[in-house]
Amino acid sequence: MSVSILDLPDDLLAKVCTFLDGDSISTWGSSCRRFRKVCLEEPVWAELCQRLFGERLGNLDLWPSLSSYLDLYLFLSQYAALEGDWYGDIYPRGQLLTIRAEDGAFVGRRVAVTFCGSEDRSLSEQGATRADPIFRLAPSPSKGESRGVVRWDPRVHAGIDGKALADSGTLNLIPDTCPPSPSRSEEAILWIEGEKRTKFELHRPEMDIGDDLSQSEEEIRLRHRLYIQNATLPEERFQTLTVYRRLLISPRKQPTAFPRDQLLSFPSSNTTDQNRIDAPIASDDPDLSGYWWGMYGPHGPEIVLVSHDGAQIEGCKITGDPNVPSGEVTFRVSAVPEKDDVFPSSTLEILQNMLDDINTQVISVQRGVARIAETGFHSAEWTLGLMLRYANGDFGVLFFPEGFVIDFTRLHIPKN
Repeated sequence: MSVSILDLPDDLLAKVCTFLDGDSISTWGSSCRRFRKVCLEEPVWAELCQRLFGERLGNLDLWPSLSSYLDLYLFLSQYAALEGDWYGDIYPRGQLLTIRAEDGAFVGRRVAVTFCGSEDRSLSEQGATRADPIFRLAPSPSKGESRGVVRWDPRVHAGIDGKALADSGTLNLIPDTCPPSPSRSEEAILWIEGEKRTKFELHRPEMDIGDDLSQSEEEIRLRHRLYIQNATLPEERFQTLTVYRRLLISPRKQPTAFPRDQLLSFPSSNTTDQNRIDAPIASDDPDLSGYWWGMYGPHGPEIVLVSHDGAQIEGCKITGDPNVPSGEVTFRVSAVPEKDDVFPSSTLEILQNMLDDINTQVISVQRGVARIAETGFHSAEWTLGLMLRYANGDFGVLFFPEGFVIDFTRLHIPKN
């Protein structure tokens, strides 16, 4: 006796559908009226959304403007990959963008740090991290569409009242009362082909605003006086087109060995087994991978993504400045602390005395390189750099021969 799939009851056919992807379900549903009816059942698409997008994103309760799981699938299949952290290619300052689903929309927030008080090295209490919304992507309420609507948020402010500043020296920020009109999602957010949804373009309607690039030393000092010393953010620079690349924090890896001269020489030279060093991970050595921020003098707070693979620790700028812009490596050091015969306790005491205002103890030193440059990233070069590991879990990078230290503390992105 032969049995056909048509002999199965509708509930079993619906169960079969849950093992398919969306395109296959649509293809199967187009083969006959009965299959079409089964493929349009709400439980089929509900289970598919939960399986593909997770219990939180794939829950219709999070998206009040949608009325069916089929519409939710169409929307999320296009935009679910937006959730995460992104690097905005805005030269030279860059941008850290975090996108999360909340209150029925994907909300994109610019992450930045304001610095409060004097420029000492106790950063954890001096910096305030903020995540200001710049756009909201909500699904279209129309049935059978994957599109949505992008609504643009006002900027934190629209600049400084120049007259009040000139007359009385008062820093009055002008509110941004005219954000752009809403955009259709297919015009505002475009995935870049061939990048497996790790890169997208954000098209913002044109706005007549000035760019805060602060290229000259005079402009940098002015920026420092107006914004940083007043614990606020500069006027945001929004481009008509910004390319965003996905940021991933990789957990630390255990290497077997690493070529020291590749770490300490630029460009890299040939290596042999004789100049390789073992770099085991100590059981009590914390993983530094993740976002950190440091006070880059008059340029203000800058965000760095640290990768820690066990053999080396590297900091790449997510936000930068006209000297060393975003996207460039700012330091690279060995993950192995220097031995006592290289940095004896007396040397640590000297370093401690140099840094007598950090309110913590230097517990180890790691050798590497740090990058310096003139305005416009001209005459960029690597100089000797030492990572100073502090007892409180933070670290600093000492630039030689310049003799200045940039201290870093963990960046905690606010949860909204």
